Amino acid sequence: AVAEGFSGAEQRAKLQEQEEAAVQVTQTALEFGKTYRGQIAFIALFELVERFAQAINRQGWICVLDVVRACVDADLVPRELRAIRDPTVEKLWVPRVSTLRAMYAAEQRVRAGDEQRVQQGGLLSAISSFWGGSGDQQPSGRQELRWRATPEMLAGLVARSHMAVRSSAIGELGSAVSQIGESLPVFLDVLAQLFPQPPPSQPGSPADATPQGDMVPAPIDSGSKNGAEYVPSAVYFFEIAVGLVLDAPDCAPIVWPAIEASVQRMLESADTIHPFALERTVAGILTMATRILESCTGHTPHQETVERMLRCLGLLRDSREQTFARVARVLSDGIARLVNTDAHMVVSVYNNWGIVRLLLKRLALVQDGCVRGAVGVFVEVVVLMRCGAVDVGAYYEDLLDTMAAFVPSD
Repeated sequence: AVAEGFSGAEQRAKLQEQEEAAVQVTQTALEFGKTYRGQIAFIALFELVERFAQAINRQGWICVLDVVRACVDADLVPRELRAIRDPTVEKLWVPRVSTLRAMYAAEQRVRAGDEQRVQQGGLLSAISSFWGGSGDQQPSGRQELRWRATPEMLAGLVARSHMAVRSSAIGELGSAVSQIGESLPVFLDVLAQLFPQPPPSQPGSPADATPQGDMVPAPIDSGSKNGAEYVPSAVYFFEIAVGLVLDAPDCAPIVWPAIEASVQRMLESADTIHPFALERTVAGILTMATRILESCTGHTPHQETVERMLRCLGLLRDSREQTFARVARVLSDGIARLVNTDAHMVVSVYNNWGIVRLLLKRLALVQDGCVRGAVGVFVEVVVLMRCGAVDVGAYYEDLLDTMAAFVPSD
């Protein structure tokens, strides 16, 4: 059954337990489980990646990441390797499509107070879309007929696939990439093409304009209200970039310029991005920016990188009300942590303050207590004004105007 009546960490723990207990059957997992040579080749591939990552060229990375994409979207990558590193949320991971549906459904039931229980499904109810398929992504009668085998046999094939992936060095991809030196921008350029992007059907969308557009997998319906599609591997790949910065903040001036254009396209079209993907993108940007400020002092290229990150986040001010509300919590908490880490750097640069101020005013319109953390930014600004770190005349009216936005109208 889908987790009901749970919120926060309890809901995530329940969903995590259910995801681990369920068996997701996909055509990719079944075919891979039947192919012993393919399993050996898979293990050998990532052994080579781990040992000789610096020798892989652009086309090689396209092939490697295409294999990783297939594994993530077929739910063959272990949950611990799909972990999301967010200091504000414990035990978060890149979920499978069915888990995300359950997460949103539970959230909606909690908000609506609906206590109606969801009927429990069996093994085959977890069947997801086929990798590389097209058209209807939902299980159909034709697809079910292709699997004329017992559930135990299907589960056995999927288990073999999981065993092969666990036996490989796919979990060392991030570590291997961090050691490739001058080749890092090449990897990042390929990686960025696989981030969440607007639907290809949009005129002028990045997927149509990008040479690697054929790398983007078929969309999977996860029940989002804005009609956007959720692709687990897209979030997974963005988290790889976040992990590179968190593990080695000194490489941020290399990582961010390589992925900035892709992230910018995403935030410019925030209303068409799946809510979970957008939320993790906003959280990831702020987590990277905070990590950079924690490790770097003085006016350096690292702080210029933070300024560029803030300019990207500023694009959210033009998003729809429903879209902005979805990311309000992570945006509020992230801005508060960023300012608390280095208020002088964030606020004393007037362009930075202008972006933060506009985002705070937009947060004030969100009817949710989750944005209260952003109010702490005002305290930091007042402290800077009192100690003479910023020009009182330039900031005083802005501060009053922003604070007034948080005052209830009644």
